[in-house]
Amino acid sequence: MTRRRDSLVRRGAAAAAGSPAAAELAARLGALDDSLARQQREVERARTLLSAARDTLWPRMERLRADARSWEASTYAGYDTIVRGLTHDRLQEGVADTTDAAGWTSFWLRPGRWWVTARSPDPQDPNAEWYWNLPLARDTLLLRPATGRHLPRY
Repeated sequence: MTRRRDSLVRRGAAAAAGSPAAAELAARLGALDDSLARQQREVERARTLLSAARDTLWPRMERLRADARSWEASTYAGYDTIVRGLTHDRLQEGVADTTDAAGWTSFWLRPGRWWVTARSPDPQDPNAEWYWNLPLARDTLLLRPATGRHLPRY
């Protein structure tokens, strides 16, 4: 809309004063300005409604997220114990670990075929997570969006 308005202003400045073309351009510019003013009022009204909705919903959303994090912490707290039990029952060896603050973990593995299974919340979407289940073919495995699956978290 602003390009169109700028174009009308340029064309109006180039038109001869008092000519029918100048009058038509001025009328079109006036109609466009009225339309832009209406849209601006609608945008402001929508922003006010959105802000009120956020103020109302935000505390509940944060409570639900905190509840989900608490559930995850309690549910996955014994994951390493579960992995040891499952792998022991199958006469296999498993390793469970979490990353450090920088997102890295390291451990030593016996030679053989290994798979890495990992989950991570999506930092850009609190309702989604990344999931990986990849064979370990080298000494380092970088988990990237291209190698993972983006899944709903709840």
